[in-house]
Amino acid sequence: MFKATAIACTEEFLRQCRRGAYGYLTCLGFIRGDEKKEIFTQSDIFLLPTYREGFPNSLIEAMSHGIPVVTTNVGSIPEIVSDKTDGFLVEPGHIDEIAKSLETLIRDSHLRKAMGEKAREKVKKNFSTGILEKQLENVWRSALGQHYETAYSKL
Repeated sequence: MFKATAIACTEEFLRQCRRGAYGYLTCLGFIRGDEKKEIFTQSDIFLLPTYREGFPNSLIEAMSHGIPVVTTNVGSIPEIVSDKTDGFLVEPGHIDEIAKSLETLIRDSHLRKAMGEKAREKVKKNFSTGILEKQLENVWRSALGQHYETAYSKL
């Protein structure tokens, strides 16, 4: 049997889970630090069904642990997740698409593992600290132009 875990969810959803409304689902509420890392190491799929989002770090955290994601095509999420490569992107509110994507990953362990590995590789290549520092430096170089070296040397 497949078991799912919900981490950050609404209070009403959390109450329903605790009453046993969803037998296969464990709801933890908000977690952080080592506890979150432990949950990620035990997880097979990460689901973020959202209607509005900026740049969710939770996706990068899950992907860095080799977990394929199912999420919605909003905000900057398409910059993080490549549909059908390292996860699934669905339109907000399309619950049937979310269910179909989850079912695909649950039933196909080879696909789940392959997508998870691609997710891990993408994070390492595009979102690691060294990469982000270099990108930020390039933004500063572009913004400051010829004054960059003078400003940088004063730091």
